[in-house]
Amino acid sequence: MARTLLLAFALFFNHAYAMIQLKDFYPYGLKNGDRNQTRRNDDQFDGPLKLKVPYPFFSGVYQSLYVNTNGAVSFKKGIRQYTPEAFPLNDTMLTPFWADVDTRNWGQIYFRETQDPALLLRASKEIQDIFLTHMDFTARSLYITTWYDVTYYGGNNATSVYDF
Repeated sequence: MARTLLLAFALFFNHAYAMIQLKDFYPYGLKNGDRNQTRRNDDQFDGPLKLKVPYPFFSGVYQSLYVNTNGAVSFKKGIRQYTPEAFPLNDTMLTPFWADVDTRNWGQIYFRETQDPALLLRASKEIQDIFLTHMDFTARSLYITTWYDVTYYGGNNATSVYDF
């Protein structure tokens, strides 16, 4: 069964419970064709960002998405909420790291959609390795979002940073 789009978050691949080194992330950053958030911010988002390939997610099929500072990719609207709440929420979103992220002083958020054949093959194999009932999965598009060296509200280069 072929899915139309795979949202690739480095956190989820190579088994979500394992610590992932930066070298194992999907390629990210401006040198790999990513965009970065248009402004350093707290509690903001970029979007709507039009998708080349629609993304089926639960009961909807989405043509665009929003990259949110606080560790979420959402589909219906950007999320300015600064305090993560327990799930389920009324917002349709994927949350690799749902926290109060602040990029005003430090860190970057990179994102792009790609149909690079090598990356599509890698993603397809990783899904097949993790989800044994989806051995016929073939990625057609990836949306790679990387929160790089981000810190918490009020943080800077001297406080703890996270990559996901």
